[in-house]
Amino acid sequence: MVEPMHDRVLVERLPDPGYSGLIYIPEVARKVAIKCRVIAVGPGRWEDGVFTKTAVKPGDVVLVPGCGNTHPDWQEGQQILIQSNDIGAILG
Repeated sequence: MVEPMHDRVLVERLPDPGYSGLIYIPEVARKVAIKCRVIAVGPGRWEDGVFTKTAVKPGDVVLVPGCGNTHPDWQEGQQILIQSNDIGAILG
């Protein structure tokens, strides 16, 4: 079991079918944001005397922008640890 510290988040890359509904998304555009599932979440971070709780929770599906450039060999199903401010959006 992994328990992230501070505002770090453990995410797992979800499969990328290459299309969204009926629209095909080219490989170049898919690397802009990667869909992930949150596995584990740290409690939050103290900054300037104020505690900020991590905004996501385990099970949330999120978009991680730019991660394809940072981790080009990151394959679906693999997990990485990121900071919560690296998450671009929570998908509903």
